[in-house]
Amino acid sequence: MVIMSFKEKIKGIEGDASYEAKAHVLREQLEAKIPAGLRLPPAILEDPPLDITHIPETCGLLSAQELAITELDAADVCQMIAAGELTAVEAVTAFGKRAAIAHQLTACLIDFFLDEGIKQAQQLDEYFQKEGKVIGPFHGLPISVKVGAPLRTCSHLSLIPANLRPIAHSRGQWGVDAFS
Repeated sequence: MVIMSFKEKIKGIEGDASYEAKAHVLREQLEAKIPAGLRLPPAILEDPPLDITHIPETCGLLSAQELAITELDAADVCQMIAAGELTAVEAVTAFGKRAAIAHQLTACLIDFFLDEGIKQAQQLDEYFQKEGKVIGPFHGLPISVKVGAPLRTCSHLSLIPANLRPIAHSRGQWGVDAFS
């Protein structure tokens, strides 16, 4: 039995020129959101092992504390934040870093909101420091949003690149407009 890498398996699978152009723009936008400090070494990306599940532990991008945080289930994360044993910033940062690693290996993200998540987590931590309590049961819990779920700040989560066209946002950034 011949074992092929993922890149070999998908080689030659492409859309038409219009689709590829749109998909290229979206991939570049997403790539730009992953900070340089969270990029995996080229050696890992060029020839990843078939079993990539241990890469977060071995790539050196996550501290021991961040690895431990990302191994917690949602209930434990929420309990630790509510008890003051973990900050929202620590939780969002750890899960965001792990998401960046996973995306580089599997292309699992269509957008990445690490900066926005950390900013909101800082606000939640300030509230916790001031009030001594959490805002609600999911205070500081990082989440992922299913494709198709609308967000105020993101117009492309119902992502089908063939149906998208670029639009300018009021902040001067480029996004995409679905179903145009």
